Amino acid sequence: MASTSVKSPWRLARTAAGATLSTATAIAVHLSTGGIVTPLTATVLIVVAAGIAWPLTSRRVSTSQLLGLLVLCQGLVHAVASAGDPTVGGLPMLAAHGVATVMTLLVLVRAERWAWQLAGVLRSLRSVRLLERPIAVVAIPKLNSVAPTADVRRCTPSVFRGSIGVRGPPVWAA
Repeated sequence: MASTSVKSPWRLARTAAGATLSTATAIAVHLSTGGIVTPLTATVLIVVAAGIAWPLTSRRVSTSQLLGLLVLCQGLVHAVASAGDPTVGGLPMLAAHGVATVMTLLVLVRAERWAWQLAGVLRSLRSVRLLERPIAVVAIPKLNSVAPTADVRRCTPSVFRGSIGVRGPPVWAA
């Protein structure tokens, strides 16, 4: 995919979403298969994942690059969370981490596609200057201050001339 530069708010959003989703999925799988993760460990892991993801969010990330990052994230979460208890693991946990990697990959690939499509739409709107043009505020005149500009009888055909009477609110309402 083409390398595209991205501004900081966009990078920050992509970094936060990717790091949080991948780490949270890995932690959820680790917990569901008997592992233990403390809140402090979870926070540190999300910050580390964001630090790894930040340099990569300056451009489009291919599916194979994303897969590598997710495998790294799953392995990092498992290694750090299982450091205190070497008995945690086995085939069920390995399979669960594998399934979580594939599920997260599918979600992030779709999210990347949508994010870059949205960036393209926003870029095209900026090029048309729709987002940079200030909105004009139009003053609406009072109805009482508008003076009639033409005689109604001159503008109507003679067929309707007799049916048009005096129009407007009653004199006592003004």
